[in-house]
Amino acid sequence: MHWLSLGALFLLLSSCTWLSVAKKEIDWRKQPKADLSAVENWVTYYGPYKANDIVSELNRYDMVVVGWMDWSQPKIKQPIVLQYLAVAEAGEGHRRHYDWLDEIDETYRLFDNPDYPGAWIIDIRKQEWQDLIVNKAIPWTMDHGGRGLMLDTFGNISLHLGNRLEYRQAAVQLAKRIRETYPNLAILVNEPGDLLPDIYQYIDGAIFEQYMADINTGELYTQPRSNWGNSEVERAQQIRANLPPEKNLLLLTCDMVKNNSAHESAVCVNRALSDGMLPSLTPYSSLGERYQTLSDQYWLIMDD
Repeated sequence: MHWLSLGALFLLLSSCTWLSVAKKEIDWRKQPKADLSAVENWVTYYGPYKANDIVSELNRYDMVVVGWMDWSQPKIKQPIVLQYLAVAEAGEGHRRHYDWLDEIDETYRLFDNPDYPGAWIIDIRKQEWQDLIVNKAIPWTMDHGGRGLMLDTFGNISLHLGNRLEYRQAAVQLAKRIRETYPNLAILVNEPGDLLPDIYQYIDGAIFEQYMADINTGELYTQPRSNWGNSEVERAQQIRANLPPEKNLLLLTCDMVKNNSAHESAVCVNRALSDGMLPSLTPYSSLGERYQTLSDQYWLIMDD
C-alpha cells in the first residue's frame, strides 16, 4: 500500500510538469473568449518551442504570441496563446509550407515587399483572398492551438501606390468579418497604422513595434517611435480613454534591445509602462532570427 501511494504521488507530480502542454484538448471554436484584461506581461516568440526549457520560459508569461507553424510543436496551454497570421502578405516560406496558401498564384500578388525579398504584398481587395483568410487560413492556424490571433501586415496598405482608400476599406471590412465570424477569438493587430479608429471595436488590442528601440539596429530612441512618429500611439491612447468601461483595448509595445542590455531594456520597459502601455522585450538579433530569443532582463525589470 505504501509503494502504491508513492507511485500514485510520483505519477501526479510527473503529470503536473506537463499540464502546460497536455491539458485536455478543447475545440477552439467552442472555447470561451480569453479575457485579456488581466494580462500583465507578454512576449512574441516565432521560433520553434518544443524544447522543454523554452516551453517553461514561455509559461511564465500571461500571454504569448507564437508563429511557428510546425505540427511537431506542443500546444502551449499555460499562458493565453495567440497565433500569428499575416493577412495582407504571403511570405516565401509561408507559401512553401502553409497548406492554406497552396492555391494562390501571381494573380493575388501586387508586388514584392521591398523590406522582405520574396514576400508578396497581397491585394486584400480580392474577395477570394478575404474568403481564404476567413474560411481556410484562420481554421488552419487555430488548429495549431491557442485562444486567438495576432493579425499582422495590415500596415502594408501604406505601401500601395494609388487607390489607397480601396485598400483601407478592404482592410476594415476584413477585420470586421473576422470578428463577426469568430467572436470567441481574442484578436490583436500588429501595427494598425491609421486603421485603428475604424477597427478598434473588432479587436482586443494593438501592438506598436519599435517603441523605444530601432528594429534594424537595436539602438535606443530619445523619444517613443522617433522614426515613425508617435501620432498613431497618441490616437490609440485617446481611443482607449474614450471607451466604455466594459470594452478593454490593450495597447502593447514590442522592442528589440541591442546586446540584451540591462540599461536599454529598462529604458524600453519603463517608458512603455509610464505611457500606459504593456511592454515586451526581445533581444536584438539578425533578420532571420528575430523573435526567436527571449530576454533575460524582462523579469528583472517587471518584478522590480
